[in-house]
Amino acid sequence: MNYTYRTFKDEETKALARGLAATLRPGSVIALTGELGSGKTTFVQGFAQGLGVQSTVNSPTFVLIKRYPIPGKSSSFFFHLDCYRVRNPQAMVDIGALEIIHDPRAFVAIEWAEKIKAQLPSHTIWVQFYDEGEGRRTIEIAIPDPNDTN
Repeated sequence: MNYTYRTFKDEETKALARGLAATLRPGSVIALTGELGSGKTTFVQGFAQGLGVQSTVNSPTFVLIKRYPIPGKSSSFFFHLDCYRVRNPQAMVDIGALEIIHDPRAFVAIEWAEKIKAQLPSHTIWVQFYDEGEGRRTIEIAIPDPNDTN
């Protein structure tokens, strides 16, 4: 299923992400794509809020992966990955990203996910951002059909 949204300020983008987070279960993978500054990190911040993460969420551009506890869910974590600086997908494999991405207890959001597309599971939710300037953006969310076995 494909959905298209327009937001006009960061808080609206975060609210959209909070709403998405409320519908998902552990094992969910969110792949975010779009130009630099198009709203990916803002969306991830809202998504983390929707999961109940209380820590400040910033882009892990230099460390590649950040882990956040989810209050009340001691066996679940939220992982934020950033592939912006990744030149070779094998680098993410080497640091253990595949284990995180395929962990059925984790919620995972990946910025610049197109760089590791081949490593992502078929149930990945794709979120594409289009920056229209002055805080306006179009956000397309593609949720795979759980009955599709391809």
